Amino acid sequence: MAVKKIISNLFAIYFMGKLLVIILLVAVVIFASMCGQQDQPKEVPAATNAEEQFFIPDTSLIPKDQFGEMVRYGRQLMLNTAYYIGPNGVAGQYLGNKMNCTNCHQDAGTKPYSFNLIRSHDRYPQYRAREGKVLTLAERVNTCVMRPHNGKPLPLDSKEMVAFLSYLKWINSQLPQSVQKLKGEKNLEINFPDIAADPNRGAIVYASHCQRCHGANGEGLIGQGQASYISFAMG
Repeated sequence: MAVKKIISNLFAIYFMGKLLVIILLVAVVIFASMCGQQDQPKEVPAATNAEEQFFIPDTSLIPKDQFGEMVRYGRQLMLNTAYYIGPNGVAGQYLGNKMNCTNCHQDAGTKPYSFNLIRSHDRYPQYRAREGKVLTLAERVNTCVMRPHNGKPLPLDSKEMVAFLSYLKWINSQLPQSVQKLKGEKNLEINFPDIAADPNRGAIVYASHCQRCHGANGEGLIGQGQASYISFAMG
């Protein structure tokens, strides 16, 4: 009987030890799992592109084909508008003045905060309240020719109109799809000082910083050949 009791006790100890080992193993697994969850980085939501990004097209990427030729000509029209289609234009007389598109749309419409045109091809056709109708991009180009340039509209099938539209299409196509908010697409708001204007002080500032480009009386600087005014990139 004593031997049976001893054997029985040994089996009990054996099974209790085995159970204890199993419990310890389960505890270790649970603990390791909890630690692993804590060490894993939190899920980062997919990028929303909420932050605005600058973008300037690389003109060295303009294709070397017929379309590329029109894109290059369109860029030249932006930079030297009056030379080509001004009052003395070599490709036609459509403008009523000798200004260039880049005087407002600086760097041929690619400079941030300067009437940027990179997304213009995507933005049209567009309803325009001033005209009270939906305008195509070609019609919008002609409103610039007729209003700021005080000219007459380009024929819609002219080489110059096709070049303008080709250039605007190309700069738009270079914008990466990931850029949802183009920084500098809109102009900066002007914060006016809360002091009265002083023409005498203004004259000093103009003479120091403006006259060398705009002339003594704001008449501008005429370029070689008298075809157009010199365009300056403003900082």
